[in-house]
Amino acid sequence: MALEYQEQSKVEQLDLNEFTDSKDLLQPILDKRVFVSLSTVRFEDLAKWYRIRDYQHIQPDFDKPMFGHVLEFNTLDDFISGIPVARFPQGLEINNDYAGVTVNEGNLIACNGSKIEVFSTEGRKTLAHPLFNDVKFVDFSKDGRSVLVCCSGTDSLLEFSYPEMKLKWSWIAPEHGYSTAPDGTLVLTKKMIGSEPLPDKVRILDDGTDFSKIEIDTKSQTTHINSATYLDGDDKRIAVTLFQAGHAVILDKRDNSLKLVKDGLSRPHGFYKFGGDNTHFVITSPTTGVIDILGSDYQPTHAIKGVIKTGTDDRTWLQNTFPVSDNILALVDHYNYHIVFFDIFTKEKQIIETHKQWKIFQIALQNQTTKGQILPVNK
Repeated sequence: MALEYQEQSKVEQLDLNEFTDSKDLLQPILDKRVFVSLSTVRFEDLAKWYRIRDYQHIQPDFDKPMFGHVLEFNTLDDFISGIPVARFPQGLEINNDYAGVTVNEGNLIACNGSKIEVFSTEGRKTLAHPLFNDVKFVDFSKDGRSVLVCCSGTDSLLEFSYPEMKLKWSWIAPEHGYSTAPDGTLVLTKKMIGSEPLPDKVRILDDGTDFSKIEIDTKSQTTHINSATYLDGDDKRIAVTLFQAGHAVILDKRDNSLKLVKDGLSRPHGFYKFGGDNTHFVITSPTTGVIDILGSDYQPTHAIKGVIKTGTDDRTWLQNTFPVSDNILALVDHYNYHIVFFDIFTKEKQIIETHKQWKIFQIALQNQTTKGQILPVNK
């Protein structure tokens, strides 16, 4: 399926290095509760593993390091104070690979490899599904009654009712034109199979295989869907990033149609609505270090150079840019070990250093709507 995209608006070029440093930028949100997911706390080990894997020199006893955490901080002020000394004031520590999190009132859901974990002040439970593979992102609907799950490994989106966690809707990318992975693997569902012989490298998503028990490499995923967020109060439209294609799209659940709103992105992460009037969108290209801002008509308004060098590492990987208040965005920069909080309207920024062994996947801020912590405290 060929999606058409035409860029019409004039784009303002910005550079975070030129934003004014402000010690007061975060003052209005210092009392917000903070949740952070760490896909590893040994970033150097993880980088080493990828280098070894890419050169195909993996030894039988060398496993991918996974030391994931989901952390809960009472306030943003606590979070800022805790980062320099890698303090873990509250949180759950488990030897697994955590990714996206979402919070609604007293409920938190975290992606953890091939499952999602549901936490509340009442306890914790785990949800499994055969399509849960490389689960990267999760989002609560505005009313808190639906949960959207990104299954990167199986190129699919699944929606569940909450708190029942019953499957109510699904979308499979290969059925909508994205059927060939970068390594040549053809990914199909049974209804897509015709009379032609199938190639050797083929994956059938609904043949009864439990893909939660199988490792699927990123190069074997057709889209590597890595974010999907609800856009409307009635949950009819979803903003989606397709990593492999470099696309940001709007998916309409009513007919499963796609609208391409931005292409030419470099391994895009995140497609979020923000702004005091809620009419702007932000998308991050990790490898080029560019943050794209779109207006209410999805036309680009700003292109921001997001890399602020604080060390000698010349690599670039901006993990994502997350809205944390009406106009403040939080940019996670892995190789420079910091989070840049910034406001594109006032051109202000505040840099918070992170621990050099932390690989932050997501940071989320919430108002103090519940008493006590949601995650258990390590004793």
